[in-house]
Amino acid sequence: MAEERRARVIEYDPEADVLTVNLRPGRRIAEDRLLDNDVVVSVDEKGEPVQVQVLDASKRGLVEALLELHQARKALLQLLTGRSTAGPAERQQAPESP
Repeated sequence: MAEERRARVIEYDPEADVLTVNLRPGRRIAEDRLLDNDVVVSVDEKGEPVQVQVLDASKRGLVEALLELHQARKALLQLLTGRSTAGPAERQQAPESP
């Protein structure tokens, strides 16, 4: 049996500088609607939003905001689980002050 690949909710294409948020992965897109602020909303046959694409995402500060959110998520997981999510280099403890 072939294993299904789980669709990513948020994707970023650095070459195109496009941030994509998949609201309903697996739904067929019937139409793309370009809003006046370089945001494309893709809708299904019922007109319900399926995907949102933000053009020039890095110029809007969205990529940096997502990176900060990711770091905050890692810190919260560490706090909740008591386990470090850091890599080996980050696990080295700093010397304590006298």
